[in-house]
Amino acid sequence: MLVRTLSKTDSCSTVQVSAPAKVNLFLEILGRRADGFHELATVMTSVSLFDQIEFSPNESGKIQLRLSSLDSKISATEIPVDQNNLIVKTLLKLRRTYGNAQLGMDVVLNKRIPAAAGLGGASSDAAAAIVAADLAWGLDLSATDRSEVAAQIGSDVPFFLYGGTALCTGRGEQVRPVEALDGIALVIVKPVSGLSTQRVFRECVVPESPVDVDEFLDAVTCGSPERIAGCMHNRLQPVAESLEQEVLALAKAFDQTGCLGHQMSGSGTSYFGIFSDVDAAGIAAEQLGKQNPDWDVFNVQSLGQNDVIAA
Repeated sequence: MLVRTLSKTDSCSTVQVSAPAKVNLFLEILGRRADGFHELATVMTSVSLFDQIEFSPNESGKIQLRLSSLDSKISATEIPVDQNNLIVKTLLKLRRTYGNAQLGMDVVLNKRIPAAAGLGGASSDAAAAIVAADLAWGLDLSATDRSEVAAQIGSDVPFFLYGGTALCTGRGEQVRPVEALDGIALVIVKPVSGLSTQRVFRECVVPESPVDVDEFLDAVTCGSPERIAGCMHNRLQPVAESLEQEVLALAKAFDQTGCLGHQMSGSGTSYFGIFSDVDAAGIAAEQLGKQNPDWDVFNVQSLGQNDVIAA
């Protein structure tokens, strides 16, 4: 995430955060856990599609979130502004654990990452809230403190504290950064329809012989977009295709773009392709946008860890 302090006093700061989306380059289901979650092996990378969030601390004791603007294809009804929003939930958790009842926060969210899309927008916003509240409220959290709160908020949240590319295991909360080539050209498409993460996981069958992530990690560390694209895997995609026809339509559409490889991100419904360079990605993005004007099309690049760590 990109973090900037706008103003600072002795005890608090106003903080602006650019919270990135992610795509799952690899996702395998290893088993079912006693806590109801699935055991995962997934490789995620941050991409240059951001929610912009401003955190202004106060001593009113009130935590208030408002939407400043939305991407044209995001409905305001999709984005809660109460405790159902992970930003608010995270701030309340931090205040209970490390702060006091007088700590308040005014939060302004400019939402660009589509919701219910497999792009991690809500989780990224939650990670942004952890970093911003630490700075804005002067909590002086350790890296362990941040990670523990992140894991309690959501499975993908710890990843966004690291950013870049990482192998995530457990239910997704165990994060191991991976050295990877940044600046890989991608095109992401979010169709009109969405899918429930819980429903997709519920319908997914644990494979008898899971795909080993090690071959994919070798491709990532090699740094070749061609090898990465050729080794991508998402166990959830066949389930999503059976539940939502637009996922199949996106697969067919990307087949016509000349991309190096394509697949669904997370539990969907967003779909992405990897391209040889930014020019090829730009041509494909224009092509996909013309093919279906209702699709939300994003021409992005992968981010390195140094691009997304809070300063």
